[in-house]
Amino acid sequence: MQIQLSEEELEDIHLQTRKMALQFSSTHRVGGVQFGERRSVYADQGLEFREMRDYEPGDDVTQIDFTASEAEGKLLVVKRTEPREMRSLIIFDLSKSMFLHKKAETAYAAASMIIFSAINQEIPTGLWGRAGGFEVSKRPRGGRAQRRQVINLLKDALMDPRQVPKRILTLEQWRRSLPEGSFVFIISDFLGENSFFMKLLENKYSKYRIVPIVVQSELEYTFPDIGVGRITLPIMEVGSGNIQYKTLTRKDCARIRAENEKRFAKLKEIFKSNKNLRWAHIPNFDLEEIRQEIQKTIR
Repeated sequence: MQIQLSEEELEDIHLQTRKMALQFSSTHRVGGVQFGERRSVYADQGLEFREMRDYEPGDDVTQIDFTASEAEGKLLVVKRTEPREMRSLIIFDLSKSMFLHKKAETAYAAASMIIFSAINQEIPTGLWGRAGGFEVSKRPRGGRAQRRQVINLLKDALMDPRQVPKRILTLEQWRRSLPEGSFVFIISDFLGENSFFMKLLENKYSKYRIVPIVVQSELEYTFPDIGVGRITLPIMEVGSGNIQYKTLTRKDCARIRAENEKRFAKLKEIFKSNKNLRWAHIPNFDLEEIRQEIQKTIR
């Protein structure tokens, strides 16, 4: 499951994605008793604590916390946010097939972009990474600390999952953590027809805004024509997940291309039959392309 990426390289990807902000235009204010109906006692602020920092010229004086300021001997302001009904969850595929053709880097960039953008727009965000019996998770929360913790958890799982403490959660536990209308981003290659990630597309989870993010390279949703001669490539058996290097002829390539395109067309039909799910296809590690593909799914 391990990829040939260092922590420095993953951190560099994360820093780059912070410049590729997504806009979650469908956020809305709290209106139900579950998350509180009372108005904030702070002018034009919410009730949830966000941060406390030194007063800076231009800050609203109503945000000064006089008790804390007196204790510290300097002016301090408190930033608060209004709770939102919507949250977001990233379900990340850590299966063997995700570690071919630079897909892990691509999937990580997509997740990093969502995490930074959602939490920066005050949408509590969590992570659920799965691969067979291996599982890591962090419940949706907001704030800078959550953003860094989720990113670090995902990085650790990608670099060496054996060092990451496992935490098993059921789907029902997650459903209780996510209000209706929340975003659920499923980042996977969706290669296995009966995989856990395909089952998440079933209609019983339709109270959420399910967003499949398909990370498939050209070798998976189609296949190149090599012309003459032969080519040796790593090929994964979709059923078993085993990876073998195979030497292919032009005829072999044509057969694989037909199979891949048929599987990809079937996947698109599944998305269409599930209330025309908005979905993104990311074939390459291209940050601008990743941003555009995800952005079109969340407007």
